[in-house]
Order: sequence, then C-alpha cells, then structure tokens
Amino acid sequence: ARSYLARKMQPNRASTFCLAAASDADLVHGQYGMPSNHSQFMGFFSTYFVLFVYLKIASNSSVSQALWKHAICLGVILAACLVGTSRFYLQYHTPSQIVWGLFIGFAVGAFWFAFTDVCLKPLFPYIATHPLCEFLMIRDCTRIPNILFFEYTMIKGEARRREQDRKSG
Repeated sequence: ARSYLARKMQPNRASTFCLAAASDADLVHGQYGMPSNHSQFMGFFSTYFVLFVYLKIASNSSVSQALWKHAICLGVILAACLVGTSRFYLQYHTPSQIVWGLFIGFAVGAFWFAFTDVCLKPLFPYIATHPLCEFLMIRDCTRIPNILFFEYTMIKGEARRREQDRKSG
C-alpha cells in the first residue's frame, strides 16, 4: 500500500535537511515520504495488538487483569504516537504524511485482524492435521481460551508426576 501511494502521489519529504549523515540524507531524501512507513507499521501493530488483547485474551474479570490490559494497550498506543512524533522531529515527514501512515496502518491492521479471525481461523484445525504440520509439531490451540495458563498447569502437573515417579521408582 505504501509503495503504491508513494509512486502515485510522489510527495516530497518534510525538508532537505536531515540530522543523519550526508550519505544517509541523500538516500532518505531521494525517496518519497508519503505515507510514513514507520507510522504505518506502528498503526498496524498497535491496532492489531489492541484488538487481540481486548478480544482474544481471556479475562478472569479481575481488576488487576483489566488494569494490565489497559496499561499494556496504552503503552503500545503511546509508542505509536512517539514514533510519529520522532519522524516529525527528525524532519523526515510532514504531519500529513505521519497521519496518513497511521490511518493506513490502522485500516490494514483492523482488516487483517478480521480476516484472520473470520477467514483463516476456521481453517486452523484442518491445517494442523496435515502430515507436514504434524511432523513439525504445529498444533491448533485456538479453542483453548488461555493457552499460557493451560500450558503452565499442564507442565507443572507433568513435572510433579515425574518427580513422584522418580521418588517411588
């Protein structure tokens, strides 16, 4: 999406001055600046991350877990804002280029989240049973709501069982 827009619109970068070395400045300013690649990635990442945390991570309705979710999502959104601010501060992009990059990233992140959840997730059980996937030990864990807790309790129980077998045997 970014390279297509850059070729079509051909917007210049924010300025001819860059805080980077002269050879880096020539390389960077020889490219088009619309939309900001960094902002686009951070828009995609933050959107996908926030949707995943709020919609896919099982909640036990505790206040601490809700606060943790809010704090981690706020941190990711803050990181996206800081990346956009740094691109403006370093004079690599104009505010318009940064906002367009964020907007495109948000849109693609939301689309990709919905696409994987609606179109690809139903295929996971079939993919995981393919002989190659079984050989590579790829498994489908989409039906387990809290995979980290499940794996932790299963491994802890197996470790206890083996310790008991070692002591009795």
